[in-house]
Amino acid sequence: MGFLDTLFGPPDKDAFAKLAVEHLRRQGETRPIDYDPRRFQLVIGQHSEKVHFLWLENAYQEYCGVPRSARAAVLQRYLDIARDRELPEKDVALRNVLPRVRDRSYYSLISMRIAEQFADQAQTKPFSLPHRPVGEHFAAGLVFDLPASVMDLSADRFEEWKVGFDEAFLVALKNLKEISVAPFETTRPGVFVSPFRDNHDPARLLLESTIRSLSVRGDPVAMVPNRDTLIITGSEDEAGLSEMAALAKVALLDPRPMAAIAMRLTERGWVPFHPPRGEAGDALRLLSIQAAMQRYADQKELLDQHFARTGRDVFVATYTAVQNKETGRVSAYATWSRDVDTLLPRTDDIFFVDFGEGPEPEVTPVPWDAAAAVVGGRMRREVEYPERWRVDTFPTTAELELMRARRALA
Repeated sequence: MGFLDTLFGPPDKDAFAKLAVEHLRRQGETRPIDYDPRRFQLVIGQHSEKVHFLWLENAYQEYCGVPRSARAAVLQRYLDIARDRELPEKDVALRNVLPRVRDRSYYSLISMRIAEQFADQAQTKPFSLPHRPVGEHFAAGLVFDLPASVMDLSADRFEEWKVGFDEAFLVALKNLKEISVAPFETTRPGVFVSPFRDNHDPARLLLESTIRSLSVRGDPVAMVPNRDTLIITGSEDEAGLSEMAALAKVALLDPRPMAAIAMRLTERGWVPFHPPRGEAGDALRLLSIQAAMQRYADQKELLDQHFARTGRDVFVATYTAVQNKETGRVSAYATWSRDVDTLLPRTDDIFFVDFGEGPEPEVTPVPWDAAAAVVGGRMRREVEYPERWRVDTFPTTAELELMRARRALA
């Protein structure tokens, strides 16, 4: 590992993959290991046996983002997950099961990756990581907690243990509560930060009674900008919300960032928080849009690969952010063009584009809700999360006029 890393800094992706293979061999891995540079992954094993797919992107980004002295530990932690582990019997194993809150797109994208991986093979049983949504943009699954890493628990594992996911989830919550007794830290009155920094901080969102016990103004509002950070303040605390946004912006620089999206704890549980306009609200909105841009970019890459493989002519529209120069407000839009079969991301606005006969296309921007009220019958939700809508017929002239009128009244 030393020569490239010492003289030239972090390796490129191909060199990193070579380092990963060498590390696995030193750890005793004897199965065949193939490197797929297009997917930036290692395929460990053969189809006649249990195969592991190790996507290297997250490990690579963290490896490059930490000091040189910490890189060996990053490589060790990520690659340990790839090795076969014999878990103890169910009753013993469940004592070390914990909930893990991640970006919800983690679960949807890994399912897409697995489906593409086995697209040309007959699979009797699809791979599944059971999980439940948290605040719309996050999800909680279950992991087996190891000294230096965690192992996702798949549906197969629950079948092997003959225990349901919901039953195991209750046990995991109990385990989490037992290791979450330290009081939250405060950065200013009404702003609380989790003190644990054990990679399970985001999961403390699930300890709702603990969150409700914190002294905040209004409903509790939370952000989990990286795996070691949970920030809580109140929905009616403008200064607290500004502090939260500032803390989240810094926390995103961590090598293991998550989506910096604010959530509000209500009687129905966690829901997305939509703050009013203002310095704090605009800062939180910007962070949310940045998270959505990354989420949709990752999804678009996989969908483009899928349509290229299947030969379907479908345009996967880009989630694009723009700032109004007069108001400073940031919003997102996607384009719906005439005669183009399109998958639209959920955005603030839709730009209807008609190239027509003239030298310049006619562009009609319409708020999403106003568009859906007129042409919702032409929109079919085809991807659950992050949501995408299939549109393959363009609005009529009358419908465009009606949408323009609705936009003027908005």
